[in-house]
Amino acid sequence: MMEESNPFNIDFIRTQTSTFLSYLVRSISADSQFILTFGYYKSVPLVFYLVCIFAQVIAIIKGNPVLRESHKGIMLIVMAKKLQVFLSFFVLLAASFFVTRFTLEIAVEKQQWGLSALGGFGMFFLLSIFGNGLIKKPQSLVLINIVLLVGIVIAVYLRVPSLKFFLKILPAVVSCTEGLLAGYFFRTTKSSMRYVLPAVLILFPVALNFNLYKIWVHKVEFGNYYGEVAQPDIIPFQFIGKSGGLFSNETEKGKVVLMDFWFIGCPPCWVKFPQLEALYTRYKNNPRVAIYAVNRPMKKDEAGRLFTAIEEKGYHFPVLGGTQEGMDAFGVYVYPTVVLLNTRGEVVFMGEIEKAEAQIELLLKE
Repeated sequence: MMEESNPFNIDFIRTQTSTFLSYLVRSISADSQFILTFGYYKSVPLVFYLVCIFAQVIAIIKGNPVLRESHKGIMLIVMAKKLQVFLSFFVLLAASFFVTRFTLEIAVEKQQWGLSALGGFGMFFLLSIFGNGLIKKPQSLVLINIVLLVGIVIAVYLRVPSLKFFLKILPAVVSCTEGLLAGYFFRTTKSSMRYVLPAVLILFPVALNFNLYKIWVHKVEFGNYYGEVAQPDIIPFQFIGKSGGLFSNETEKGKVVLMDFWFIGCPPCWVKFPQLEALYTRYKNNPRVAIYAVNRPMKKDEAGRLFTAIEEKGYHFPVLGGTQEGMDAFGVYVYPTVVLLNTRGEVVFMGEIEKAEAQIELLLKE
Protein backbone atom coordinates (compact mmCIF):
# COMPACT_ATOMS: atom_id res chain seq x y z
CA MET A 1 0.00 0.00 0.00
CA MET A 2 1.40 3.35 -1.12
CA GLU A 3 1.34 6.23 1.33
CA GLU A 4 0.07 9.64 0.31
CA SER A 5 2.92 12.12 -0.31
CA ASN A 6 3.40 14.82 2.25
CA PRO A 7 3.84 18.18 0.50
CA PHE A 8 5.92 19.44 3.45
CA ASN A 9 8.42 16.57 3.29
CA ILE A 10 11.91 17.96 2.50
CA ASP A 11 12.78 15.27 -0.03
CA PHE A 12 9.44 15.73 -1.72
CA ILE A 13 9.88 19.50 -1.91
CA ARG A 14 13.43 19.11 -3.28
CA THR A 15 12.27 16.67 -5.95
CA GLN A 16 9.27 18.76 -6.92
CA THR A 17 11.32 21.95 -7.01
CA SER A 18 13.85 20.33 -9.31
CA THR A 19 11.08 19.03 -11.53
CA PHE A 20 9.34 22.41 -11.52
CA LEU A 21 12.51 24.35 -12.44
CA SER A 22 13.36 21.92 -15.19
CA TYR A 23 9.88 22.09 -16.64
CA LEU A 24 9.69 25.85 -16.20
CA VAL A 25 12.97 26.42 -18.06
CA ARG A 26 11.83 24.23 -20.92
CA SER A 27 8.40 25.86 -20.97
CA ILE A 28 9.60 29.45 -20.92
CA SER A 29 12.28 28.61 -23.45
CA ALA A 30 9.71 27.11 -25.81
CA ASP A 31 7.27 29.97 -25.28
CA SER A 32 9.99 32.55 -25.81
CA GLN A 33 11.07 30.87 -29.00
CA PHE A 34 7.48 30.79 -30.19
CA ILE A 35 6.96 34.42 -29.31
CA LEU A 36 10.19 35.56 -30.96
CA THR A 37 9.46 33.47 -34.05
CA PHE A 38 6.09 35.07 -34.66
CA GLY A 39 7.10 38.54 -33.53
CA TYR A 40 4.76 38.78 -30.54
CA TYR A 41 7.39 39.56 -27.90
CA LYS A 42 6.49 43.28 -27.92
CA SER A 43 2.90 42.48 -27.05
CA VAL A 44 3.65 40.21 -24.04
CA PRO A 45 4.19 42.24 -20.85
CA LEU A 46 6.31 40.88 -17.99
CA VAL A 47 3.20 40.42 -15.88
CA PHE A 48 2.04 37.61 -18.14
CA TYR A 49 5.30 35.74 -17.56
CA LEU A 50 4.81 36.16 -13.80
CA VAL A 51 1.27 34.82 -14.06
CA CYS A 52 2.58 31.86 -16.06
CA ILE A 53 5.22 31.10 -13.40
CA PHE A 54 2.63 31.34 -10.63
CA ALA A 55 0.37 28.95 -12.53
CA GLN A 56 3.27 26.54 -12.90
CA VAL A 57 4.04 26.60 -9.16
CA ILE A 58 0.43 25.82 -8.25
CA ALA A 59 0.29 23.14 -10.93
CA ILE A 60 3.38 21.36 -9.58
CA ILE A 61 2.27 21.50 -5.94
CA LYS A 62 -1.31 20.40 -6.69
CA GLY A 63 -0.37 18.06 -9.52
CA ASN A 64 -3.02 19.73 -11.69
CA PRO A 65 -2.36 19.21 -15.45
CA VAL A 66 -4.93 21.87 -16.39
CA LEU A 67 -3.04 24.57 -14.50
CA ARG A 68 0.20 23.26 -15.91
CA GLU A 69 -1.05 24.07 -19.42
CA SER A 70 -2.81 27.31 -18.45
CA HIS A 71 0.12 29.51 -19.46
CA LYS A 72 -0.45 28.48 -23.06
CA GLY A 73 -4.01 29.75 -22.89
CA ILE A 74 -2.74 33.05 -21.51
CA MET A 75 -0.31 33.32 -24.42
CA LEU A 76 -3.10 32.61 -26.89
CA ILE A 77 -5.22 35.38 -25.40
CA VAL A 78 -2.36 37.82 -25.90
CA MET A 79 -1.73 36.63 -29.45
CA ALA A 80 -5.43 36.91 -30.29
CA LYS A 81 -5.05 40.67 -30.25
CA LYS A 82 -2.51 40.31 -33.02
CA LEU A 83 -4.61 37.76 -34.84
CA GLN A 84 -7.45 40.27 -34.95
CA VAL A 85 -5.45 42.19 -37.51
CA PHE A 86 -5.16 39.18 -39.79
CA LEU A 87 -8.84 38.39 -39.29
CA SER A 88 -9.71 41.95 -40.23
CA PHE A 89 -7.71 41.64 -43.45
CA PHE A 90 -9.52 38.41 -44.26
CA VAL A 91 -12.91 40.06 -43.67
CA LEU A 92 -11.94 42.95 -45.96
CA LEU A 93 -10.76 40.52 -48.65
CA ALA A 94 -14.05 38.61 -48.48
CA ALA A 95 -16.09 41.82 -48.49
CA SER A 96 -14.20 43.10 -51.54
CA PHE A 97 -14.80 39.82 -53.36
CA PHE A 98 -18.55 39.74 -52.74
CA VAL A 99 -19.06 43.46 -53.44
CA THR A 100 -17.31 42.99 -56.79
CA ARG A 101 -19.46 39.97 -57.61
CA PHE A 102 -22.59 41.92 -56.71
CA THR A 103 -21.49 44.83 -58.90
CA LEU A 104 -20.87 42.54 -61.86
CA GLU A 105 -24.24 40.85 -61.38
CA ILE A 106 -25.98 44.22 -61.60
CA ALA A 107 -24.08 44.94 -64.82
CA VAL A 108 -24.33 41.61 -66.60
CA GLU A 109 -27.55 40.05 -65.35
CA LYS A 110 -29.63 43.20 -64.85
CA GLN A 111 -28.04 45.10 -67.75
CA GLN A 112 -27.75 48.14 -65.49
CA TRP A 113 -24.31 49.09 -66.76
CA GLY A 114 -24.07 52.68 -65.59
CA LEU A 115 -25.69 51.91 -62.24
CA SER A 116 -23.20 49.10 -61.62
CA ALA A 117 -20.25 51.46 -62.18
CA LEU A 118 -21.62 54.17 -59.90
CA GLY A 119 -22.74 51.67 -57.27
CA GLY A 120 -19.37 49.90 -57.36
CA PHE A 121 -17.58 53.21 -56.84
CA GLY A 122 -19.78 54.09 -53.87
CA MET A 123 -19.53 50.70 -52.20
CA PHE A 124 -15.76 50.53 -52.49
CA PHE A 125 -15.42 54.12 -51.31
CA LEU A 126 -17.27 53.17 -48.12
CA LEU A 127 -15.43 49.85 -47.85
CA SER A 128 -12.07 51.60 -48.06
CA ILE A 129 -13.04 54.06 -45.33
CA PHE A 130 -14.42 51.21 -43.19
CA GLY A 131 -11.22 49.21 -43.64
CA ASN A 132 -9.04 52.15 -42.74
CA GLY A 133 -11.12 52.66 -39.60
CA LEU A 134 -11.13 48.97 -38.72
CA ILE A 135 -7.34 48.71 -38.63
CA LYS A 136 -6.22 51.92 -36.98
CA LYS A 137 -2.59 51.83 -37.98
CA PRO A 138 -1.26 54.42 -40.42
CA GLN A 139 1.29 51.99 -41.84
CA SER A 140 -1.52 49.57 -42.73
CA LEU A 141 -3.58 51.96 -44.89
CA VAL A 142 -1.80 51.08 -48.13
CA LEU A 143 -1.93 47.36 -47.30
CA ILE A 144 -5.67 47.60 -46.63
CA ASN A 145 -6.33 48.98 -50.11
CA ILE A 146 -4.04 46.37 -51.64
CA VAL A 147 -6.08 43.65 -49.93
CA LEU A 148 -9.30 45.19 -51.25
CA LEU A 149 -7.79 45.38 -54.73
CA VAL A 150 -6.82 41.71 -54.54
CA GLY A 151 -10.47 40.91 -53.74
CA ILE A 152 -11.52 42.73 -56.92
CA VAL A 153 -8.95 40.87 -59.01
CA ILE A 154 -10.00 37.46 -57.66
CA ALA A 155 -13.71 38.15 -58.26
CA VAL A 156 -13.07 39.34 -61.82
CA TYR A 157 -10.77 36.41 -62.60
CA LEU A 158 -13.40 33.88 -61.45
CA ARG A 159 -16.20 35.62 -63.35
CA VAL A 160 -14.55 36.38 -66.71
CA PRO A 161 -14.88 33.65 -69.39
CA SER A 162 -13.29 35.59 -72.27
CA LEU A 163 -11.41 38.73 -73.23
CA LYS A 164 -14.53 40.30 -74.72
CA PHE A 165 -16.41 39.79 -71.51
CA PHE A 166 -13.57 41.40 -69.58
CA LEU A 167 -13.66 44.41 -71.92
CA LYS A 168 -17.40 44.65 -71.35
CA ILE A 169 -17.10 44.86 -67.55
CA LEU A 170 -13.87 46.88 -67.59
CA PRO A 171 -15.54 50.29 -66.90
CA ALA A 172 -17.27 48.82 -63.83
CA VAL A 173 -13.99 47.33 -62.58
CA VAL A 174 -12.20 50.65 -63.10
CA SER A 175 -14.97 52.44 -61.18
CA CYS A 176 -14.59 50.03 -58.25
CA THR A 177 -10.85 50.69 -58.21
CA GLU A 178 -11.46 54.43 -58.30
CA GLY A 179 -13.74 54.02 -55.29
CA LEU A 180 -10.81 52.49 -53.40
CA LEU A 181 -8.54 55.38 -54.32
CA ALA A 182 -11.20 57.92 -53.39
CA GLY A 183 -11.65 56.31 -49.97
CA TYR A 184 -7.89 56.21 -49.41
CA PHE A 185 -7.44 59.88 -50.31
CA PHE A 186 -10.43 60.88 -48.21
CA ARG A 187 -9.03 59.03 -45.20
CA THR A 188 -5.39 60.08 -45.49
CA THR A 189 -5.51 63.61 -46.89
CA LYS A 190 -6.01 66.35 -44.31
CA SER A 191 -6.42 69.38 -46.57
CA SER A 192 -9.37 70.35 -48.74
CA MET A 193 -8.01 67.92 -51.34
CA ARG A 194 -9.67 65.10 -49.39
CA TYR A 195 -12.92 66.28 -51.01
CA VAL A 196 -11.52 67.38 -54.38
CA LEU A 197 -9.80 64.12 -55.32
CA PRO A 198 -12.84 61.87 -54.66
CA ALA A 199 -15.02 64.39 -56.54
CA VAL A 200 -12.72 64.14 -59.56
CA LEU A 201 -12.60 60.35 -59.43
CA ILE A 202 -16.38 59.98 -59.29
CA LEU A 203 -16.78 61.87 -62.57
CA PHE A 204 -15.94 58.73 -64.54
CA PRO A 205 -18.73 56.48 -63.17
CA VAL A 206 -21.16 59.40 -63.29
CA ALA A 207 -20.36 59.99 -66.97
CA LEU A 208 -20.93 56.29 -67.70
CA ASN A 209 -24.57 56.73 -66.65
CA PHE A 210 -25.16 59.15 -69.53
CA ASN A 211 -25.44 56.27 -72.01
CA LEU A 212 -21.66 56.04 -72.42
CA TYR A 213 -21.42 52.61 -70.83
CA LYS A 214 -24.18 51.23 -73.07
CA ILE A 215 -22.36 52.56 -76.13
CA TRP A 216 -19.16 50.89 -74.95
CA VAL A 217 -20.98 47.57 -74.40
CA HIS A 218 -22.56 47.85 -77.87
CA LYS A 219 -19.11 48.27 -79.37
CA VAL A 220 -17.78 45.20 -77.56
CA GLU A 221 -20.80 43.01 -78.35
CA PHE A 222 -21.56 44.03 -81.93
CA GLY A 223 -18.38 45.68 -83.18
CA ASN A 224 -20.00 49.08 -83.65
CA TYR A 225 -21.31 51.90 -81.49
CA TYR A 226 -24.87 52.39 -82.76
CA GLY A 227 -25.68 49.44 -85.02
CA GLU A 228 -24.54 50.68 -88.42
CA VAL A 229 -21.71 48.64 -89.90
CA ALA A 230 -18.88 50.92 -91.04
CA GLN A 231 -17.78 48.70 -93.92
CA PRO A 232 -20.68 46.68 -95.40
CA ASP A 233 -19.65 43.26 -96.64
CA ILE A 234 -21.29 40.20 -98.18
CA ILE A 235 -21.10 37.15 -95.93
CA PRO A 236 -22.06 33.84 -97.59
CA PHE A 237 -24.59 31.78 -95.59
CA GLN A 238 -26.82 28.74 -95.92
CA PHE A 239 -29.58 28.08 -93.41
CA ILE A 240 -32.32 25.45 -93.47
CA GLY A 241 -36.07 26.06 -93.05
CA LYS A 242 -38.65 23.85 -91.37
CA SER A 243 -39.57 22.03 -94.59
CA GLY A 244 -35.90 21.47 -95.45
CA GLY A 245 -35.66 24.34 -97.90
CA LEU A 246 -32.35 26.18 -98.25
CA PHE A 247 -32.04 29.90 -97.55
CA SER A 248 -28.89 31.62 -98.77
CA ASN A 249 -27.51 34.80 -100.28
CA GLU A 250 -28.88 33.72 -103.65
CA THR A 251 -32.43 32.98 -102.50
CA GLU A 252 -32.69 36.26 -100.58
CA LYS A 253 -31.10 38.51 -103.19
CA GLY A 254 -33.00 41.75 -103.80
CA LYS A 255 -34.63 41.72 -100.35
CA VAL A 256 -34.01 43.56 -97.11
CA VAL A 257 -33.29 40.62 -94.79
CA LEU A 258 -33.50 40.71 -91.02
CA MET A 259 -32.00 37.76 -89.16
CA ASP A 260 -32.44 37.41 -85.40
CA PHE A 261 -29.80 34.98 -84.10
CA TRP A 262 -30.94 33.05 -81.02
CA PHE A 263 -30.83 29.71 -79.20
CA ILE A 264 -33.48 27.87 -77.20
CA GLY A 265 -31.91 28.28 -73.75
CA CYS A 266 -31.48 32.05 -74.13
CA PRO A 267 -33.86 33.98 -71.80
CA PRO A 268 -33.10 37.42 -73.35
CA CYS A 269 -33.95 35.98 -76.76
CA TRP A 270 -37.44 35.05 -75.64
CA VAL A 271 -37.90 38.48 -74.08
CA LYS A 272 -37.24 40.10 -77.47
CA PHE A 273 -39.42 37.76 -79.52
CA PRO A 274 -42.63 39.83 -79.13
CA GLN A 275 -40.81 42.69 -80.88
CA LEU A 276 -39.66 40.34 -83.63
CA GLU A 277 -43.23 39.11 -84.02
CA ALA A 278 -44.46 42.69 -84.31
CA LEU A 279 -41.92 43.43 -87.06
CA TYR A 280 -42.85 40.24 -88.90
CA THR A 281 -46.56 41.10 -88.73
CA ARG A 282 -45.86 44.54 -90.17
CA TYR A 283 -43.72 43.38 -93.09
CA LYS A 284 -44.94 39.85 -93.83
CA ASN A 285 -46.91 41.02 -96.86
CA ASN A 286 -44.04 43.09 -98.21
CA PRO A 287 -42.17 41.00 -100.81
CA ARG A 288 -39.10 43.20 -100.43
CA VAL A 289 -38.62 42.26 -96.76
CA ALA A 290 -37.73 38.89 -95.23
CA ILE A 291 -37.57 38.30 -91.47
CA TYR A 292 -36.14 35.15 -89.88
CA ALA A 293 -35.22 33.82 -86.46
CA VAL A 294 -31.95 31.92 -87.05
CA ASN A 295 -31.36 29.28 -84.39
CA ARG A 296 -27.96 28.34 -83.05
CA PRO A 297 -27.94 24.55 -82.54
CA MET A 298 -26.98 23.23 -79.11
CA LYS A 299 -25.98 19.66 -78.27
CA LYS A 300 -28.84 19.21 -75.81
CA ASP A 301 -31.53 20.38 -78.26
CA GLU A 302 -34.07 17.82 -79.38
CA ALA A 303 -34.54 17.33 -83.12
CA GLY A 304 -37.00 19.87 -84.50
CA ARG A 305 -37.35 21.61 -81.15
CA LEU A 306 -36.27 24.95 -82.64
CA PHE A 307 -39.50 25.01 -84.65
CA THR A 308 -41.96 23.58 -82.12
CA ALA A 309 -40.70 25.83 -79.29
CA ILE A 310 -41.59 28.93 -81.31
CA GLU A 311 -44.96 27.56 -82.42
CA GLU A 312 -45.92 26.63 -78.84
CA LYS A 313 -45.50 30.28 -77.84
CA GLY A 314 -47.85 31.40 -80.63
CA TYR A 315 -45.24 33.14 -82.78
CA HIS A 316 -45.55 33.09 -86.56
CA PHE A 317 -42.21 34.38 -87.84
CA PRO A 318 -40.24 31.77 -89.81
CA VAL A 319 -37.42 29.92 -88.09
CA LEU A 320 -34.21 28.78 -89.78
CA GLY A 321 -31.73 26.22 -88.53
CA GLY A 322 -28.28 27.73 -88.39
CA THR A 323 -24.81 26.40 -87.80
CA GLN A 324 -21.98 27.43 -85.49
CA GLU A 325 -19.90 28.18 -88.57
CA GLY A 326 -22.60 30.53 -89.80
CA MET A 327 -22.72 32.35 -86.46
CA ASP A 328 -18.96 32.73 -86.49
CA ALA A 329 -19.00 34.02 -90.07
CA PHE A 330 -21.35 36.83 -89.03
CA GLY A 331 -19.27 37.49 -85.91
CA VAL A 332 -22.14 36.81 -83.51
CA TYR A 333 -20.89 37.09 -79.92
CA VAL A 334 -24.04 37.66 -77.85
CA TYR A 335 -27.62 36.48 -78.18
CA PRO A 336 -29.92 37.78 -79.42
CA THR A 337 -28.10 39.59 -82.22
CA VAL A 338 -30.00 41.18 -85.08
CA VAL A 339 -28.34 41.44 -88.51
CA LEU A 340 -29.72 43.39 -91.47
CA LEU A 341 -28.77 42.80 -95.11
CA ASN A 342 -29.49 45.37 -97.79
CA THR A 343 -30.86 44.43 -101.21
CA ARG A 344 -27.30 43.75 -102.41
CA GLY A 345 -26.80 41.19 -99.64
CA GLU A 346 -24.37 43.33 -97.66
CA VAL A 347 -24.39 43.36 -93.85
CA VAL A 348 -25.26 46.96 -92.99
CA PHE A 349 -26.59 46.64 -89.44
CA MET A 350 -25.64 44.53 -86.44
CA GLY A 351 -27.13 45.22 -83.04
CA GLU A 352 -30.40 45.16 -81.09
CA ILE A 353 -33.88 44.80 -82.52
CA GLU A 354 -35.05 48.12 -81.08
CA LYS A 355 -33.03 50.01 -83.71
CA ALA A 356 -33.72 47.63 -86.57
CA GLU A 357 -37.12 48.94 -87.66
CA ALA A 358 -35.81 52.39 -88.49
CA GLN A 359 -32.99 50.80 -90.47
CA ILE A 360 -35.46 48.70 -92.48
CA GLU A 361 -37.32 51.83 -93.55
CA LEU A 362 -34.11 53.49 -94.63
CA LEU A 363 -33.04 50.46 -96.63
CA LEU A 364 -36.40 50.25 -98.38
CA LYS A 365 -35.90 53.84 -99.61
CA GLU A 366 -32.65 53.02 -101.34
